[in-house]
Amino acid sequence: MVQEFLAKKLKNPTQQSMAAQKIEADGEKHISLRKLIPNVLTILALCLGLTSIRLGLDARFESAVMAIVAAAFLDALDGRVARFLRAESKIGAQLDSLVDFLNFGIAPVLLLYIWAMEDMGRLGWLAMLAYTVCAALRLARFNVHSRDPDRPVWADNFFIGMPSPAAGNLALAPLMLSFTGIIEVKNYLFIVGLYIIVLAGMMISTIPTFSPKRLVLSVTRKQAMPLLLGIGVIAGGFFTFPWFGLLLLGSIYFLTMPFVIFYYYKLKRQSEATTPNIDG
Repeated sequence: MVQEFLAKKLKNPTQQSMAAQKIEADGEKHISLRKLIPNVLTILALCLGLTSIRLGLDARFESAVMAIVAAAFLDALDGRVARFLRAESKIGAQLDSLVDFLNFGIAPVLLLYIWAMEDMGRLGWLAMLAYTVCAALRLARFNVHSRDPDRPVWADNFFIGMPSPAAGNLALAPLMLSFTGIIEVKNYLFIVGLYIIVLAGMMISTIPTFSPKRLVLSVTRKQAMPLLLGIGVIAGGFFTFPWFGLLLLGSIYFLTMPFVIFYYYKLKRQSEATTPNIDG
């Protein structure tokens, strides 16, 4: 449209070219604030991750864990907001990965180490290092796979390996369990170390896990009121017993993994069956 307008108003090709370049330059100088909203959410998540480390250093572990949980909520939100506003960008994707590495690859295990894993000496530190290295590898692999043009559409509903936000929050389960007062977790630090190693391995594994990024849910009008009531009850339970609620969520995540794996390979077999064999 711009080219047609310039062609009508300006007869000289040189003038047309200069006017078009000026319009493009003006467009580069200005950007809609709407497109910055997802990046603002990501920056807020970064601030929460850094704050959680500071709170941990002050031995305020409950607040530190809540900061990481809030960062995970913002991490889940920024991508959806970007898609809703059509504000997805390359810099936003890279920023998100860097923030995820800090918030879910470093902060959770650093809190664990400050809290109690330091008492294990070198073995405790080794578990923390293994987790952080696997988180970095996991995010690097995700960045590569997300740009794969041959990735089938149905695969967008799955991650390959456990995503770092899920692993980061699950890594805090020993801290949450200690907050409930049910068990003295510090007496079982060796098991905690093994648990962290297992989470590290799951991040770099090829186990398919559920991805809610493309999930679209809808309900009928009759189901809306019971759904809202249920959400209210669940939210009230979480606010009253937050650690039990978060531990329950983590348990559900683990328990549903076999079903997700089964469904993934079912879809994969169906896709392979319907894809024509070029070689044959």
